[in-house]
Amino acid sequence: RDVLGSRGLGDVYKRQDGNYVFRFLLRDGLPCFRREKAVDIAFDDKEQRLKLTEWESVVYIKYNQIVNFAVLTNKDIQTQQKSVLGRAAVGGILLGGLGAVVGGMSGTGSRTDESIDTYVIFNYHPSDRPEEIETFAVLKFLTRGFGKFKKLMTKIIDDNRPEVPEGGYL
Repeated sequence: RDVLGSRGLGDVYKRQDGNYVFRFLLRDGLPCFRREKAVDIAFDDKEQRLKLTEWESVVYIKYNQIVNFAVLTNKDIQTQQKSVLGRAAVGGILLGGLGAVVGGMSGTGSRTDESIDTYVIFNYHPSDRPEEIETFAVLKFLTRGFGKFKKLMTKIIDDNRPEVPEGGYL
């Protein structure tokens, strides 16, 4: 079954069809899902899409809609908040609302612990607005199996990279 069950945050498993499912905690950017709740990200190679599930809510993102992904810590994001360009993007990845959420923590002065949170940030073209780029972010709990996640995502990005136009002009 693809619906979330008794699996915990950070779990990774392989479905009977051979595709992988990874469980994260949603931080920001998917308005149809509840923030701070578990979300499964399932790779569906046959349909060429990611299936995102939060309890019984499901959305799909086709592989060719995915523009980029990055793994960043809250420290990376907070450091970049100090630069004008960094407020919008870090290392070529758009931060969306996560920049404000995490960046806001650094200015409050109330957080005294030095804990480091690691986020996986996704940029994608919404199906109804293909010229735009949207962002969503999940909190990474995975240790075992995260290398596999990064490898699968990197392959999706590489396989869907636009061709160089004829003559080389953009």
